[in-house]
Amino acid sequence: MSEERAGKRAIFLVGFMGVGKSTLGRLLAGRLGTPFYDMDDEIELTSGKKIGEIFEAEGEESFRALESELLRSIVERAPGVVATGGGTFCRPENRDLIRSAGVSVWLDAPIELILERGSRENQRPLWTSPERIRSLLEERLPLYDQADVHFRIESLPSDETVTQLARALEAHQKES
Repeated sequence: MSEERAGKRAIFLVGFMGVGKSTLGRLLAGRLGTPFYDMDDEIELTSGKKIGEIFEAEGEESFRALESELLRSIVERAPGVVATGGGTFCRPENRDLIRSAGVSVWLDAPIELILERGSRENQRPLWTSPERIRSLLEERLPLYDQADVHFRIESLPSDETVTQLARALEAHQKES
């Protein structure tokens, strides 16, 4: 799937923390020859703080406002692949902006995979316990389900996963 076939619109990868949005996004952007934007990385770069530090010092609502501002900035750039934060798609104004600027892809992974990845990384401010993660995921599922494309992740992202994702995007493009 080329950038031309993607309709020169952005591809927004949405979903829960730990599903592989950044990893798959980089791989997909490389395959499509298009820019890649990692919202969490960009927030850390522009603020000079880790996400956890922003949460701790300014609170989640302040972080979400930064995230929305960054999303508006990314939409004004050239189309590309965007790895959103786990909560980005949960704000109605962000979902509307994403819908107007491109295609949203929900990367949906089994809770077991999310918990396994989170236990290895554990640098995420909302990662307090497996019970909290299960609860937060349940809360967000109906929001993620509003994405244009639902793509199930069964294992760690790989070249084969990217190939399957590119096919799902191509099928969505043909349906649209």
